Amino acid sequence: MIVMKFGGSSLKDSESIRNVAQIIKPKLSLQPVIVASALGKTTRNLLNSSLAASMQNQTDSQNIYETVKVYHFNIAEELGLLKTNVQFKKDLSAYFSEIESNLQKIQSDKNLSPKLQDATLSYGELLSTLILSAYLEVIGINTKLLDARDCIITDEHFTHSTPLESESFGKIERYLRPVINEDKVAIIQGFIGSTQSGDTTTLGFEGSDFSAVLIGVALKADEVQIWKDVPGVMSADPAKIPKAIPVENMTYAEAAELSRCGAQVLHPSTIRPASDLNIPVKIFNSRQPDFRGTTIDNQMTEMSNSIKSVTCRKNLIILQISAKQSLSEFDFSAQVFVILRDLEISPEIIEGSDKKIILILNKSEFKEEFINQITQWADVDIEESKATISLIGHMIRTKQSVLNKIQKYKISQSMQFDVDKTSEHSYTILLNESDIDRTLKKMHYDLFETMT
Repeated sequence: MIVMKFGGSSLKDSESIRNVAQIIKPKLSLQPVIVASALGKTTRNLLNSSLAASMQNQTDSQNIYETVKVYHFNIAEELGLLKTNVQFKKDLSAYFSEIESNLQKIQSDKNLSPKLQDATLSYGELLSTLILSAYLEVIGINTKLLDARDCIITDEHFTHSTPLESESFGKIERYLRPVINEDKVAIIQGFIGSTQSGDTTTLGFEGSDFSAVLIGVALKADEVQIWKDVPGVMSADPAKIPKAIPVENMTYAEAAELSRCGAQVLHPSTIRPASDLNIPVKIFNSRQPDFRGTTIDNQMTEMSNSIKSVTCRKNLIILQISAKQSLSEFDFSAQVFVILRDLEISPEIIEGSDKKIILILNKSEFKEEFINQITQWADVDIEESKATISLIGHMIRTKQSVLNKIQKYKISQSMQFDVDKTSEHSYTILLNESDIDRTLKKMHYDLFETMT
């Protein structure tokens, strides 16, 4: 059996949903389980409506809510679901009544709590799977609509929860296997789960990919297919580099590094569970379903270019923390990491030597409270407007010819090479944000475009 995950851009309108149905139909003999994201930009719109409600801006909140409601009802109408399925219409209306009730509570509380945010945003996936399941039934595909909250069990870090794999795997198997054995197509939400006490949670950015892989691993699927609006993993972000090319094969380690170093093609936690059971993860383009896409597995392929992709991170801040004389090296390091943990700050890169620690973190992670606590016993230098470029490839830092080629990109004195040594499969350069675009374009041209 296989797991097929469809992202929001692949389900953004009635035409897209019809297209997805035609992708699923030839795969019925493979016993597909379908994992779906919210339609289009629904999650973002639900969040914006919730934020407006929390700020007592009832007009904006209601307008955004009505936009989401009309959007879904129009798609359902275009798919012929409202006239033919009375129960579907009741269920669709009930979901929007529940969303409206949540928005009223947010406005009453004058606060958008993480818990209530997750409860509200979950409706994006609940709505999309309701519509997709109903449409597949209309075209003759026997489906069973399931609720991911009954089997994806997470911790209580609302808005970015982590699935508890030992609890989730058994529940997934018991919940989905009977549906598969009945030759029904299981339709289930990505991105959402629930705590052990039953509160709705969400998994954070691209969480639907993570959901799909967890389900695939729990069911020991033959492969997990992730359908997006790009031809697979690319040699660079196509929005930044229009001439980026697809990558046909990557190892699990390369894909994990690509995600860790800033590429947003996969959820950062997606690869590890699949790697553990050697389940291939394949990324396809729903607009070009016959295109080969990218296969992520353990197979090594011979490539003349050992670099698979180039990615970048912007909006970075560097904190250089130096211990004062009163602290031992051990106490100094320990106190830094305790404060990072307590304030839930996750640096992109950590470098340490003697009594100095360098933290590179996204601007969104920066907290003044961290500085307030640290400066009681350490000196802190802060540099803003920084960026990184990371080159991804198998054992890249062991290939001297590759390193020699990288070193020629010294555009300014501020550039620092090999600032992150946590993996042999990536090589990271730190530079000023103002230099990022021209450096990235030059690197991609030299490494990829001149070879095609």
